[in-house]
Amino acid sequence: MQKVLILIINIVLKIVAVLPLRVWFFISSYLIFPLLFYILKYRKEVVFNNLRNSFPNKSEKEISEIALKFYKYLADNIVETLKSFNISEEELNKRISLKNPELLEKYFSEGKNMMLSVGHLGNYEWFGSILSKKTIYKVLVPYRKLTSPIGEEVMKANRSKFGTIVFPTLETAQKLKKKYDKPYLLFMANDQSAHPYKSYWTRFLNQ
Repeated sequence: MQKVLILIINIVLKIVAVLPLRVWFFISSYLIFPLLFYILKYRKEVVFNNLRNSFPNKSEKEISEIALKFYKYLADNIVETLKSFNISEEELNKRISLKNPELLEKYFSEGKNMMLSVGHLGNYEWFGSILSKKTIYKVLVPYRKLTSPIGEEVMKANRSKFGTIVFPTLETAQKLKKKYDKPYLLFMANDQSAHPYKSYWTRFLNQ
């Protein structure tokens, strides 16, 4: 039954994702953004409080402008993720490029593994999925496992469709010990909270 549901969800997502990106961005601007910001007020108090704490010298108008930009970015990111279920390698290559790839080639020729550390800025889903096509490295991407087994299978298949090896974060140590046919590049979005009892705490942006 679960396999049937996964198949149905994948088919529906692929059909919906056929819409061109210009249509998705229209939906983002005039439906999803106002829904998140004005109607659902998604984590609005948290966002505004964090901005006020981080930038105490900014006025409420400036804080509001930053918050609006964030919610517009979030809405765009949502529709881009939906589009990823039916986006081609060619289309992703038009939007994502690597500068100075020769820097990676140098370490690859020396047989060295690499770690690429990024933040949740831009579309990290797109970047992580297409990276294996843009570098000679074996690309490994840990992710936070979803609580829904069906959602987990759907997202995992989508993230790995261009050859990227994806796995839950708890399996990272195991995957790094594995022998591969060539050096690996570990792609990580590191701007997240570490485990509260296994982390070093300090002040950053007044927080």
